[in-house]
Amino acid sequence: MMDNSEQTAFIELENVVFRRGPRTILDDFSLSIPQGKVVAIMGPSGVGKSTVLKLITGQLKPASGRVIVNGQRVDVMSDRQLNQYRKTLGVMLQNSALFTDLSVYENVALPVREHTGLTETIIRRLVLTKLHAVGLRGALDLYPRELSGGMARRVALARALVLDPALVLYDEPFTGLDPIAVATVNQLIGHVNRALSLTSVLVTHNVEQINQLADLAVILVEGKVAASGSPEQLIEDQSPAVRQFMNGLPDGPVPFHYPARDLSEDLLA
Repeated sequence: MMDNSEQTAFIELENVVFRRGPRTILDDFSLSIPQGKVVAIMGPSGVGKSTVLKLITGQLKPASGRVIVNGQRVDVMSDRQLNQYRKTLGVMLQNSALFTDLSVYENVALPVREHTGLTETIIRRLVLTKLHAVGLRGALDLYPRELSGGMARRVALARALVLDPALVLYDEPFTGLDPIAVATVNQLIGHVNRALSLTSVLVTHNVEQINQLADLAVILVEGKVAASGSPEQLIEDQSPAVRQFMNGLPDGPVPFHYPARDLSEDLLA
């Protein structure tokens, strides 16, 4: 396991319990994310990966426990405090979530218009700089329907970065992209994190890309952290849950069959 004790924690989830109806999604869940790193949160579907992101953004509140980001208690913030706090975050969703009736330029400019009183001259400089950083300054007049999936994801990244956040959250950034687009987005995330000294948190299933990108990877199983460490450390981890996920095995601690009574009982019913 990676020892993060000497690294500054930017995000801390402490003994968090989160329930959805009768189901417990996170159970006494604790996670520390160091500042300035790219951290991947991985695991089978339904284990609470996206829930962790929504706790960090304040969209969800835990039943108990604490959510601390950059020294601030997110779980106890008022709506007004959350609105201010979210200006310090960048979020890139897996479907890019671009506004279809706005151009690339206007999509990236939107957060600046909504959250600042900057002049149009400064807004233009910000937008063009961020589009240039993701290689799409020449596409500023295009509309989302004219973009490939990879281009749309890069525009979404430019929009997530336009207010210069300290923290960027990525929800499945590689889903649905071709291999070239995946490699491009992977490279951009790493480059942007280093160049801007960000902290980046990704939810993903893409083990191959994380091997190249993440400083720290965390695997969730049954509402808890099953393992954490560098991608290389997780590849060498011999615990059954980690081996199943890292090697893509269909059965193991996460079973192939959803719990059910014996087949013969159903057939004879």
